Amino acid sequence: MKLLPSIQIQSRRTPVSAFTLVEIMMAMFVFVIFTVAGMVAVQIFVLRINNFTTDKLLAAGGSSKAMDQICNQIRGAQFVWVGTFTNNNFTPAANGSSQQGTALQVFSTTNMTPYTIYYLDPATANLYSITNGQTATAANPGTLLSSWITNNPCFWSENFQGNINTTTNPFAAGENCTIRMVWNFRQYAAPNANLAYEFYTFQTRVTPRAPNF
Repeated sequence: MKLLPSIQIQSRRTPVSAFTLVEIMMAMFVFVIFTVAGMVAVQIFVLRINNFTTDKLLAAGGSSKAMDQICNQIRGAQFVWVGTFTNNNFTPAANGSSQQGTALQVFSTTNMTPYTIYYLDPATANLYSITNGQTATAANPGTLLSSWITNNPCFWSENFQGNINTTTNPFAAGENCTIRMVWNFRQYAAPNANLAYEFYTFQTRVTPRAPNF
């Protein structure tokens, strides 16, 4: 009789690797450092965007309010002149020439008073307003409405077809007119950004609703 050889079964155990407590602590430390650094970077980016948009919104909001103020006064005006304002004197554009300039004189009645003058000071790029009885001086040029306006002219008198008028006072001839305003702005994109500018434009047209022909 033959005896079968004995069969021996050996178990194989796969070695299991694991992190030590020190390695886990180091990994958590690195993860926290990167997380905090990322949060700080995001906050700095958001602050820069906030400063960038705040300056633009403040400038745009003030200019929009100024343009709306002028439009409301023109709508209720009896007649409007376009011209220039220098040395505390308003000079209408010459009759027969294009009615355009850096200033408006808005009359609320058929008399020469009261009136309001809106004028751009090219030296400072600021838009001011004064009323009859006020004197514009270097120390007190008037009420500041807007800043950083760079274009000259910035006011036009047009007819119903959009053509620039050549008559100083078309209302005297029984014709209404439309005042076109175009303001081109240039300002620093952010504080202390001496080489970075932002450019944008406001423009509108407005017509007196019930002029006295």
